[in-house]
Amino acid sequence: MIRFDEQIVPNAPLSALSPELIRRYRTERSDLNDEVYLRKLAVIGEDLDGVLRPTVCGVLMGTAHPEQYLPSPACSHEHVQTFQSPVSRAAVTT
Repeated sequence: MIRFDEQIVPNAPLSALSPELIRRYRTERSDLNDEVYLRKLAVIGEDLDGVLRPTVCGVLMGTAHPEQYLPSPACSHEHVQTFQSPVSRAAVTT
């Protein structure tokens, strides 16, 4: 199963990705090879013809005008709060 954000955007060329925007996500541990780095981030992938193209994630993160390639681009996020159980594992008996 391919997640929505990893789907290829068929009408988006690789040149749509802005090097300046993509550079923001690089760290000192990032792969130096651009293609490997962008694949690991799921920013690019191959279409059915084997052509490298941006993914939905790539268009949203790496283009100045994602509306050119996606009909109604939007980003949302979830905040998941975790908590520590007050009962320690050592106190639980089976």
